[in-house]
Amino acid sequence: MKYIITENQRAIIYLRRRLYDKKMYNLLRDIVVEGFDYTEPCEYVNNYDKYKSDIIWGSVQTFTNTLPYELVGSDIDRIKLDSFIYKFTEDEFGDLIRDRYKFVVFEWGCDEQL
Repeated sequence: MKYIITENQRAIIYLRRRLYDKKMYNLLRDIVVEGFDYTEPCEYVNNYDKYKSDIIWGSVQTFTNTLPYELVGSDIDRIKLDSFIYKFTEDEFGDLIRDRYKFVVFEWGCDEQL
């Protein structure tokens, strides 16, 4: 029996197998952490979901730019690929993002910065 795999499926299968690879996983984690430098939690007081979404979408875009062209080339549906990476990032690093937000907003305080 032959299976036909679309380019989108190939890209997602490739990532599904490799996102837990230590090097790729750490790269994505580093990109998420770097996003903390560019997304200020105090600008999102009372809007944690928007903060998390902005951090993750910025990380997804940066991470996707590091992938080989063959994987993200013109034949790939970027919406599906980005959505897959978004879900993975949210599942794996959502707690890290939430902890950063809570620390800055509730423990460190935003009064001086507003």
